[in-house]
Amino acid sequence: MVDRLIVESRRASFVVAVLAVFAAKVGLSPIPNFDVVIVELAGDPLAAPLGGDPGASYLMSNWLGPAVLHIFGVTSERALFVVFSGLSLLFVLLVARLLWQSLDERGARRALVVFLVLPVAAVPFFWVGYDSLTLVLLAGILLVARSNAAVVALGVLGGMQHAEAGKQRFEACQPMCWDFTDPQLIYLIHSHLDSSSPTIWMVLQI
Repeated sequence: MVDRLIVESRRASFVVAVLAVFAAKVGLSPIPNFDVVIVELAGDPLAAPLGGDPGASYLMSNWLGPAVLHIFGVTSERALFVVFSGLSLLFVLLVARLLWQSLDERGARRALVVFLVLPVAAVPFFWVGYDSLTLVLLAGILLVARSNAAVVALGVLGGMQHAEAGKQRFEACQPMCWDFTDPQLIYLIHSHLDSSSPTIWMVLQI
């Protein structure tokens, strides 16, 4: 029965079924400071959070999502939770799209099941908040990795959403835009085998 669902069912039915099981298992829960890092910033994204407390200035590094929702008038805690929960779901759907873009039908189905079994897949669901949008932007970069302009655009948005991870996100996605058949690139990689650059080590892992 399970094997038939994974291998023989229609793709849409398969995705809905595994997501339903996943949602029932994981549930939804906001980040502990959702009322501050999301709700307060959405209320006024240009004001210092927590009454100007310097210790809370780091919250402004996750600015894009609340600011955009403020423009559209989405400021209540319930509405914000619904939007960011939807972004968590969108992240998983983008990962599924990426798997079908990279693998054959059977391989993509099995890879999606493996991904949802891993604890890391549950993070955006029991930690609903700014990471929901951050992960959507990251998955989007992976999907459009062959387009330098799209990567740069999503990278800028990613930096506005989570400035801390902006540099690492850009560097991690760089190798996906490279042509590994280019002799000059092959020479560059081999000439930097002892480099400590994270990008070089990612290339070697690929």
